[in-house]
Amino acid sequence: MIIPPFPPNENQRLSALFEYRIMDSLPEVAYDAITRLASTICDTPISLITLVDEKRQWFKSKQGIVELETPREYSFCGHAILEPTRPFIVEDARKDARFHDNPYTTGDPHVIFYIGVPLVTPSGYPLGTLCAIDEKPKQLSDRQIESLKDLAQQVVMLMELRRISVETERSRQSLFVLNGHLEVAREEAERARNEAERAKDDKARFLSTMSHEIRNALSPIIGACDLLAMEDLSQDAKEVVDILEFSAQTLHSLLDDILDYSKLEVGKVKLEQIPVDLRRLAGKVADNYLPLANGKSVQLVTDFPDNIPAYVLADPTRLVQVLSNLLSNAVKFTEAGWVRLSLQLDQEDTESATIRFEVADTGIGMSEEARARIFQEFSQAGADTTRKFKGTGLGLSIVQLIAGLYRSHVSVESTPGAGSRFFFSLCLPKVPAAFEAS
Repeated sequence: MIIPPFPPNENQRLSALFEYRIMDSLPEVAYDAITRLASTICDTPISLITLVDEKRQWFKSKQGIVELETPREYSFCGHAILEPTRPFIVEDARKDARFHDNPYTTGDPHVIFYIGVPLVTPSGYPLGTLCAIDEKPKQLSDRQIESLKDLAQQVVMLMELRRISVETERSRQSLFVLNGHLEVAREEAERARNEAERAKDDKARFLSTMSHEIRNALSPIIGACDLLAMEDLSQDAKEVVDILEFSAQTLHSLLDDILDYSKLEVGKVKLEQIPVDLRRLAGKVADNYLPLANGKSVQLVTDFPDNIPAYVLADPTRLVQVLSNLLSNAVKFTEAGWVRLSLQLDQEDTESATIRFEVADTGIGMSEEARARIFQEFSQAGADTTRKFKGTGLGLSIVQLIAGLYRSHVSVESTPGAGSRFFFSLCLPKVPAAFEAS
């Protein structure tokens, strides 16, 4: 007897077999129908669907024997899978050196005739055979052999369906587990969001109360400074009063910014939708900064093309706030050269117009690191800038939050020592021509 050797790709073959999760599974009607048909076609008392693992051949379906498995070393199937491209046929095992003294040839079930068609996976691995066995020598016709090969293909198809079903169930279970994790993550995210919202609301209430109380205390100080300014004071005393009034006004402005920022941050600011003449509004904002620019010998220029729609629906208060913050910074950080406020029509249809707003300057500019944090609350370009130019560090944060209400975003381009350019676009509804005529 010759013990069947392992195929050269035995490890990969075993891995392919175990992917089907079919070993030691319960009998199935579809497989039993195939072995019954195989016995009928080949006119043999025994037919088997065998699968070969590292130590045994196991019978997924069987006709004519009671055993569930036999050792691999005695198996005819172990030889059959060595030649997966063709049926393995032994017409008389008593005359074959490989099987003449095999215990299953000399004893029950007396395997004399054997034909096994390898069960080959789509990836080319032979997992076992569909075989027919007789206790006497036999020859099959070509038609019988072809029919047995067709049945073997049906076995492989059943196994593929099983593999797909196993993978589908595994995926379903994985999705179930993943959905559970996602639900936990969603609940945690929702809880964190609610906590963050509560923290924002608490902060807004605190800032509102604090701002109200401090402004109440500042009002008498500012009033007293106004009264003292009308008195006949010495020069030193006037300077002290001026410093006191400037500090009080600065603190008052800071409180206004803090309160405004907190309202914007928690979403308590709603945009108005009223007709606005953008060119006129932008021109008035620019006019407000002309004295400051002229005092520094900085040229303040505007560029409002005629194709800008006469009226759009917008919130004039918030637009003024945005443009004022940008222009104020531009003039503040420019010692020589120019500051330009411009409008540009990007897109237009019958219902709306997309307007690009831009404030550019030839000022001190900023580094890439400074640009990365410039819109953060209480942030400025650097410590030296803060000391030299003062400021609350909230103006650009407020600008970005207001742009967000319009579903827009303020961008900045800047080169240290060469100036900066802030720009954003707003899609604004156009006012009907009937309103313009009125």
